[in-house]
Amino acid sequence: MNYAIITIGQIIAMFVIILCGGILYKKGLITKEGNQTSNNILLYLVNPVVVFNAFQREFDPQLLKNLGMSAVLSFLAILISIGVARLLFASKGQDAKTRDLEKFSCIYTNCSFFGIPLVSSILGDEGVLYISAYLIAFNLLAWTHGLALVTGKADKENLKELFRTPLLPAVAAGFFMFIFGLRLLSPIQAGLDFIGALNTPLAMIVAGVSIAQSELFSMFKQKRIYYTALIGLFIIPLIVTGIFSLLPGYDMVKMVVLIATACPAGAMGTMLAIRFGGDYKYCSQIFAMTTLLSVVTLPVMVMVMQIV
Repeated sequence: MNYAIITIGQIIAMFVIILCGGILYKKGLITKEGNQTSNNILLYLVNPVVVFNAFQREFDPQLLKNLGMSAVLSFLAILISIGVARLLFASKGQDAKTRDLEKFSCIYTNCSFFGIPLVSSILGDEGVLYISAYLIAFNLLAWTHGLALVTGKADKENLKELFRTPLLPAVAAGFFMFIFGLRLLSPIQAGLDFIGALNTPLAMIVAGVSIAQSELFSMFKQKRIYYTALIGLFIIPLIVTGIFSLLPGYDMVKMVVLIATACPAGAMGTMLAIRFGGDYKYCSQIFAMTTLLSVVTLPVMVMVMQIV
């Protein structure tokens, strides 16, 4: 199966929705506050439901083995990303705080709002099952290493945010039911399926509104953003792909982890910059630029992943 061709089609479809989100914001039909509400719906309801639904299947020892391998490869991919970002952002040219935000943006991708819809479209529910392991690794490292990177220290109060996200309970509940072969009643599952179907359109509308809020014209003039995008969208995924190519088997698992690694920058960097006094406007521009460029980079990276 040519995943690159499928990815191109899905990316185009997703960007149609992103464009609609941007237009709705510019027309005043969606406000900044309304977009934050939509973001909360995604974070606290839709994404956990999508992940939970992926576990609603017959128990299969091979799936369990693949899920474990996905967790191992996810931690490995993020740790590689940390090392590469630390090396390539070591030079001067920006103040240390801004460089740390650039590192964060390259390491901690939009694997949830962007990665889940893409993996679901390309690889189906089994792919979503495997990306749930990446999301666990992401959250554990983002709220420990990532938080320390942005703030200079690991604040225990902020670390509690990790355990407040509904993603971990959703994974735990889904995993429990998967292991013991438990299934929800059909009407309840149908309701959750309807909620899960909101994931792609709602996530892309949120992304479109967020991009429309950025200072797009000044963004395109900043050379440093292109350097950051190059590292996050190309260099890190290429290095991870090269290392994964040395490992035998688990092709679908590796594809899922690599797609999550190659996703554009997430909005979490902007959130932390606002919270801890960083350059949040620059961070939001990195989010916007990498999201726009990913229409080209993601299909290319998927093609490279298949070749190697």
